[in-house]
Amino acid sequence: MKQKRLKIYLSGRVTGDAREDVELKFGKAEEQLALKGYEVINPTKRVHADEKWDLAMRQCIADMMQCDALLMLPDWKTSRGATIEHKLAEWLNIPIYYDAKEL
Repeated sequence: MKQKRLKIYLSGRVTGDAREDVELKFGKAEEQLALKGYEVINPTKRVHADEKWDLAMRQCIADMMQCDALLMLPDWKTSRGATIEHKLAEWLNIPIYYDAKEL
């Protein structure tokens, strides 16, 4: 029987940073996990850069709910959205990782 690939949601600071820097940061994490065989949900590829914050968060949380675990990027504690995602994952017992090497 084929084993299911784990789906990992990336969580980190987006708001307030240059979009190209954000896409590079999230892209590197996505590539690292994809090379390990994970299915990766990268919110920078799923939410338009001009989306209002509250609508973006609704989309991100919906995407996160479809994942098996979260990978918190190093700057997550400085992000209102990422701290919400982190707390929600804690409340719902979704595994949280802080370094891609843990996966």
